[in-house]
Amino acid sequence: MKFMNARPRQATDVEVEELENDCLRLTDKRGLNVLDLNSSSVVIWRHCDGSRTTNELIKLFSDTYPDHKSIAKEVLDAIDSLNNSNLLVFDGGDDALEYQGDVVRLLTPNVKFHNNLENIREFLFTELKVMEAEEVDSNLEKLLGDDALINAMQLDADSAGGVNDSKVISYSRAMKLPSIVESLETIVQEIQIQLPEVKSEIEVSGNAIYLRGSHMGWHSNHSRSDGRTYCSWTEKADSNFFRYQHPITGEIITEWEQPGWNIKSFTIPPKPYRFWHCIGAESLRLSLGFRYNLPKG
Repeated sequence: MKFMNARPRQATDVEVEELENDCLRLTDKRGLNVLDLNSSSVVIWRHCDGSRTTNELIKLFSDTYPDHKSIAKEVLDAIDSLNNSNLLVFDGGDDALEYQGDVVRLLTPNVKFHNNLENIREFLFTELKVMEAEEVDSNLEKLLGDDALINAMQLDADSAGGVNDSKVISYSRAMKLPSIVESLETIVQEIQIQLPEVKSEIEVSGNAIYLRGSHMGWHSNHSRSDGRTYCSWTEKADSNFFRYQHPITGEIITEWEQPGWNIKSFTIPPKPYRFWHCIGAESLRLSLGFRYNLPKG
């Protein structure tokens, strides 16, 4: 298995404490983890300087310690522990989907695209009577803030939809209704035009209606590396948001949605990356999702 080049997080993010017998204690200052390294792991950590891939590190230590039968496993275990403790930054490599430009790409629907989205929205809102739904009383900034992200990281939350999410209505069954299928086929064609790099089949995924005040908590979807496009309809300006942590820089970014349709495309990256994201809705929000494979390497 080939990992990406790795380097320690900046000194401003990690506190290093010397222990006995050349051991170190590393503390992520953002409050996520504390990790004690033995003398061997300390040497490996210090060689994670961004200039070598994991395979190159394994070769380096194998050449240095030719009689050590389990050196490859020791290197991998040390890097995996450092990564799981959020103490390394990965720069990208041959077996990773590299981020170029914006992590979240915004798409613009043409008239045909927009009209078919509207056909689906009008049908669902009429059938489910969501405009009549009561408002949910919730503190979205608390539910989707830094502490909530830290908790999701500690759980390594793959998917949302648990007890901490509120008033999110799935309508996946409706996607097979004849009145919707034709519009879906047209929308898929338009996504393929706007994302010519997508060569795989595009499948419908992640369809939900968010009532006023509802949310979907932090999650990473890391069990499936793929591409996603979400078409979301928003009732009011600057009331609903898509929030995510940049998988490389760690920056928390909140993208406020505008009234009408907002279309975004992003990648769920392979291990060891995590694309942490969540959704908050102070006004009605309809989400129509699509999933597809992307070329790798």
